[in-house]
Amino acid sequence: MFTTSYKLTLSTIAVLAIATTLSAAEVGAITTFQANTTAKASEVNNNFITLKKAVNDNNSRLGTVETSKQNRVSGACGAGYYLQSINADGSVVCKADIDTNSGGDITGVTVGGGLEGGGTNGEISVKQASGYVSISNTALLAYNNGECTLLRPTLYSYFSTAPATNGCFANAPVNLPDKATITNVTCRVMKNDADSNTYIYVELTRHSLGDNSNSTVAHLETHNPSSSIRTLTATGALLSNPIVDNSQYSYVLTYDPPLATSTLGSTERFYNCRIGYTY
Repeated sequence: MFTTSYKLTLSTIAVLAIATTLSAAEVGAITTFQANTTAKASEVNNNFITLKKAVNDNNSRLGTVETSKQNRVSGACGAGYYLQSINADGSVVCKADIDTNSGGDITGVTVGGGLEGGGTNGEISVKQASGYVSISNTALLAYNNGECTLLRPTLYSYFSTAPATNGCFANAPVNLPDKATITNVTCRVMKNDADSNTYIYVELTRHSLGDNSNSTVAHLETHNPSSSIRTLTATGALLSNPIVDNSQYSYVLTYDPPLATSTLGSTERFYNCRIGYTY
């Protein structure tokens, strides 16, 4: 009876010990018995003591793992809250975010001259500001090798003398900011002669720095005689090549009255121009 009982009990405990070794401590050395030999009680008891010790040790280890393991995080915090801690079961502890100061000391962005944008909250952007370039009458320089005399009173300019067979015109350099987009060209002129078939025009052109070719940006003209100052404007589709490229071109404003003689005098006048641009 003893031998049979011993064999069943020892086999069961051995299986348990082997199973627990898969994830915990190993069983210590035990006595191996041979068939048809006498088993000593002390050796059998020592085997049981060794197995018991291993099982208890594994139980302690597995219990520690069970109580201290961290489950996968399954919780989340909503808007206006921040995650304070994570529980062992994967749930989270949230806390209201009552401190709206993130730690920085910037409360707003104020732009200086030549820039626009800024702000005190939300997404803040800063870019170069839109603006204007103005050309006064005093900026004009007469062409035609001195044959045309350009006078510049305080508010306007005009040709007082001209050759009988050739017209006169004048140019003014225009300094536009690189990469800007021209949005409008507005010029003020007067055409108060009696001939309604002749034109007075102002043109903004760009001159290629490579092949010296010209291309028009804006062309403004009028032929109706009037004693009042006329305002001529080009916007939208009336503008060509509106993006400024100072690496490839220089920009010039040209004032060209009709085929003039000295008798016309101040009846054809250039006052000023204004060129608007944006980024």
